[in-house]
Amino acid sequence: MNILVLLTDLFDKVGGIQTLNRFLVRAFSEIAEENNYRVTLLVLNDHKKTNNSSHYINSSHVRYLSFNGSRFQFITSVLYYAFNASVIFIGHINFSPLVIALKLINLRTKILQLIYGIEVSKKFPFLHSVGIRQVDKILSISVDTKDKMLTLNRINKNQFEILPCTLDPFYGEGVTLKTREELLLPKGKMVLTVSRLEASEKYKNVELIIEAMPNILKEVPDAFYVIVGEGTDRHRLEAIANNKAPNEKIIFKGSLSASDLDSYYNSCDIFVLPSTGEGFGIVFLEAMYHSKSCIGARTGGVPEVIEDGKTGILCEPNDVKSLSESIIRLLKDKSLSALMGKAGYERFNDNFSFQIYKKKLKEIIIN
Repeated sequence: MNILVLLTDLFDKVGGIQTLNRFLVRAFSEIAEENNYRVTLLVLNDHKKTNNSSHYINSSHVRYLSFNGSRFQFITSVLYYAFNASVIFIGHINFSPLVIALKLINLRTKILQLIYGIEVSKKFPFLHSVGIRQVDKILSISVDTKDKMLTLNRINKNQFEILPCTLDPFYGEGVTLKTREELLLPKGKMVLTVSRLEASEKYKNVELIIEAMPNILKEVPDAFYVIVGEGTDRHRLEAIANNKAPNEKIIFKGSLSASDLDSYYNSCDIFVLPSTGEGFGIVFLEAMYHSKSCIGARTGGVPEVIEDGKTGILCEPNDVKSLSESIIRLLKDKSLSALMGKAGYERFNDNFSFQIYKKKLKEIIIN
């Protein structure tokens, strides 16, 4: 079987889509190796092979080509390799107009389209709409993303398959965890958020947790809040934090290495992200991997990850009172938080592990 995979980015940028693409590529690499398939991987915006690429592409069955943003060279290569492809996997909705040409080149080719979340929360332009209707399967990372796409576009609901996210297959591998003392963190009950702090992504609602801190500190005086992440909105959030709590109670850590990030997850008491724009929420999986109870908003794809009352709590969207009460409840009840963390770890292994993801992807390819 010859599989053609089309992606926007893979190794040269950091973000949710790039993270998803890396575990996707590793899954394709292992599937190809185990089944003697041939995978051709075309990545539009990557500049060149990196040292990192060998971790994810470890098979002689995978050919990786990058195009440094050249759309002409990318499209030319797509059309060339499509002739012999048994399956074409399209990694972004912006590539969907290509389906029109791909179907003309090879009518027997099975075409799969992956969707994430925010990119399908709109009515599609004409060519995108024509292309997407010709794919064989639309692979959505959540039911919520599927429903948003169906609401705004006339798509056959039978085209959809749900392919939930997983974690990087190397997540946590070879990490030496640091203690709170080594991380220079204060004593007390630690609330953690990991998120980009971009002005364009205010829906992450980090500000909401900062607003909740005075309420939390009244009930849990030794609580403190750590924010891991960087972005254009950081200075504004720091200014708000300065008016809400002492500096030692709201701590901005910026960007961290993967190993240090693991240590922060391991050190926290609870993980919180009340985002209202998540198609899924990979950071919740990271917290669950570390057996931490999670608090998220009851909206988007988050309820498909957090089991309310079992692995964490779903608060009401954009509601400081609901968020405060949820955080206070888990900080005050250590045994409940630990029980939810344990259940979250089990849920991760049962539903979202890399092996589960790879098995589901292979079933979609061959069926």
